[in-house]
Amino acid sequence: MKVEAKVEVKEEKEVKKEEEKESKEDGLSRYPVVWPGAVAIKGAAVPIRLHGLGGEGHGLVSLLPGEKVTVTRRMKLEADQMKDFTATLNSWKKENFAMLLATPGEGAGSRAQFDSQLVKYLIERNAAGVVQLEGSAMMYMFPPGELAGEYLQRSVPELDAASLDTYLLVVLAKG
Repeated sequence: MKVEAKVEVKEEKEVKKEEEKESKEDGLSRYPVVWPGAVAIKGAAVPIRLHGLGGEGHGLVSLLPGEKVTVTRRMKLEADQMKDFTATLNSWKKENFAMLLATPGEGAGSRAQFDSQLVKYLIERNAAGVVQLEGSAMMYMFPPGELAGEYLQRSVPELDAASLDTYLLVVLAKG
């Protein structure tokens, strides 16, 4: 009798985990993948998917190269720098920037790689990854935290960032 009860509890937990996973995936289904590719950082190419979060600057996605971008710099997430960045972001014309959400790419091990080689790396360094794109265009990748959570809550309130397992907030900008 005890064995049957343990099996039932285990099965219930597995069903709940599967339901939570499906719910998170459903939450992202409203936001199409606009670029499947990879981010090169510290010698590793990490598969990602960029989801469009709306806005007028999504034509900037065409500035992303075919398969891979390379993080060439980091921007410290210190109060003064973030204040300057936020002021700059607020001064840009809507068609000159786009907000995207980066999630792990598809394939075995891509989530673990995304978490350890991208998200954890940026969190540990208290930094955003910076990618120089074509011309004056830039890509900024912010790890989960106060800035990313605030922008997601303000820009896309229906997307609960706290419910996402792992993500990066990505800003494409053409200055």
